[in-house]
Amino acid sequence: MEQSVEFLIKSHYAQLRTSEKKDAERVLYGYQLKPQDTMESVPGKVVSGTIAMMEEMGIPFAYDHFAEGESPEPPFICFLSPGSDNFAADGRVYFKVRQIHIERYTDEKNPETESWVETVLDGHGIFYDKTEVWIESEKLYEVLYSIELEVSQ
Repeated sequence: MEQSVEFLIKSHYAQLRTSEKKDAERVLYGYQLKPQDTMESVPGKVVSGTIAMMEEMGIPFAYDHFAEGESPEPPFICFLSPGSDNFAADGRVYFKVRQIHIERYTDEKNPETESWVETVLDGHGIFYDKTEVWIESEKLYEVLYSIELEVSQ
């Protein structure tokens, strides 16, 4: 009998080495698991959350904003989900799409850190729009990546 990925991970979690636990947690919380998912079906799934992607970028990040006085030195990222762009059919939401804004802040123009973000997005096959603005009051550049992600049902 095939067992679900979630069951397999949770039942063997205590026996995992510390380095393996982080990967197990990404599978549990980074993917939207369904009861019928098996160990073989998970690798092809699209990561539903953005936290795993943010970690891949290697830049400090927070959802929406950092706590007052706790903002790291630039560059850093704030990401948020300002809305949705759902597709309707027969008067109902047929296909859910979540809008995500990834805001990269830096005090000097640095194409290398931009390429880190873009390499991760490209690696996940995610289309993005990119805009840039100088925020005079903060003395920071903001590069905004606007993406849309399918919400698994």
